[in-house]
This record gives sequence, C-alpha cells and structure tokens, in this order.
Amino acid sequence: MTDFNGKTVTLRHIQIFICKNISETEMRKKRNVVIEITRGFDNDEKQLSLSERRGLDKSLNELVESAREQSWPRKLYRSHRVVFPATVAQKDSTLYMFKATRFHIVILTFDEDPIFNQRIIQLLRIVSIRDSVEVFNAVANLLYRNI
Repeated sequence: MTDFNGKTVTLRHIQIFICKNISETEMRKKRNVVIEITRGFDNDEKQLSLSERRGLDKSLNELVESAREQSWPRKLYRSHRVVFPATVAQKDSTLYMFKATRFHIVILTFDEDPIFNQRIIQLLRIVSIRDSVEVFNAVANLLYRNI
C-alpha cells in the first residue's frame, strides 16, 4: 500500500518471467522485474483507446526486457523543465518519465533491489506528452513532500 495524495492506493503486483529457451546460467544473469501498477495508472489506462493500449503494452514489454538485460533501461529520462522539491536532489530520485507512445508519457519509479537481484518498476501515471512535465512535477511533490 502506498499513500498517494491523501488516499491509500492498493498496488497490483505482477512478477514477470520471460523464458526464451536459455540456459539456467543465463537466466540467473538476468534480473527479475516486478511491475507495480497504481490505481492512478490503471484509471489513466482505461481512458486510452484499444490501439493506444496495444502500443503502451508493447512499449512496456520492451522496457521490461531492457530492464532485465541491461545495466540501465533505455528510454528513461527526466525533462530539463522538471523541478524537484528542495528536500530531494534530482540525482537521488528514482522518479522518471518513459515515452510509451507517440502521444503518451508514463511516469514511473525505477528501483534496484540487489538482495533479490530484481528491479522494481512502479507505474504511477500515463499522461499526454503536453501535460507530462506538469504532472511529473505534481507527482514529485506528492512523493517527496514529507522528506
């Protein structure tokens, strides 16, 4: 459970395992990726058309595969217009944007868990590109307001 904007948000946990006829040694080298989806993301996703959802699913699958195989997933970024609260340095934040489709940005957190050799991606919101910086700043302020 996560406190988000004064509301308790239940996360749906999905463990993703991808098997492609690889050896057990190679499988150990790859990290497990845990996806957590917030209600805000779920509600945003429901407002997308079927074709937009398919594009989103394809992009998220590519992100997960990238997170499993590489030291850093491609396509995660922060806009130069993002303003973090004074209590948090940008380099310490795990909050990122991900261009999921031509018109949509996913706001997410990306964390490493070296003990369990996994990466945790929490999908917070999906917004239009034109609203992405404003929503990103609002999410950052909500996440880091008590730090």
